[in-house]
Amino acid sequence: MSLKTKTDYFGLSGNGWSIASTSDNKSVTTAEANGEDGFLVAVESFGERVSPSCEYVATSDATVSGI
Repeated sequence: MSLKTKTDYFGLSGNGWSIASTSDNKSVTTAEANGEDGFLVAVESFGERVSPSCEYVATSDATVSGI
């Protein structure tokens, strides 16, 4: 078993910053259809969305330009 690879979605690691945690924040919408007797007839998943996020930690002389 290995640790989950942390992805730098925004390219900010390095230069005094390191990634503490990342998340894909995936979501999907599901539609269900019931028959006349109330039993589940069909399930359809659609509309997958991804909203990635990263948490950074200052490790040394962290600088941010353009602020």
